[in-house]
Amino acid sequence: MRRIGIDGLLAGGLALAISAPLAGARPGDLDPAFSKGGKLRTSFGVYDCARALIVDPRGG
Repeated sequence: MRRIGIDGLLAGGLALAISAPLAGARPGDLDPAFSKGGKLRTSFGVYDCARALIVDPRGG
């Protein structure tokens, strides 16, 4: 079995980094793969309630 030198590892890492797809979303964009259009609406039952809430300070 042949050893891969540091040059081979760097070349492989660079090739992997270049071939990886770039994210096409901007900050604040909704994820269209989540639910319908990036939003989820749920209804609570009679005895259900929200116990926590997260608010994005950037308005997202």
